Amino acid sequence: MSSQPYPVWYQLIDLSTGQSYKQTTVSSVKLLSSDSIDDCRKAIRDENRNKLATVDASDLLVYKNKEAFDNRTHSEEGYGGYLHSAAFLDGLGTNQDMLVIAVPSDLSMSSKIESKDISKILYRL
Repeated sequence: MSSQPYPVWYQLIDLSTGQSYKQTTVSSVKLLSSDSIDDCRKAIRDENRNKLATVDASDLLVYKNKEAFDNRTHSEEGYGGYLHSAAFLDGLGTNQDMLVIAVPSDLSMSSKIESKDISKILYRL
């Protein structure tokens, strides 16, 4: 693995709609091939702190490319096919085959919060 940082290209996508997240365009962050997907999520979150102000890095789902995002599986546990946070970048995110960073929509984030609150209330009963 190279010890030189390289531009990791990505597109922020709304997880619910599959469209560009808040009209963002393709961008890049400089990372090492030996950096993890988790390192990548944190760098992208930091780079987009205004657009992602209400989203934690751990909420971002990283897909190898648009095809992987389009072919993701839906299940009760969430959206499958995304890259594991401990995986190495190892050259992923080229300008020809950019990463897709799926961002939970504000609606899905608020419903996640509401369902946690409802669970707490029901537990108290």
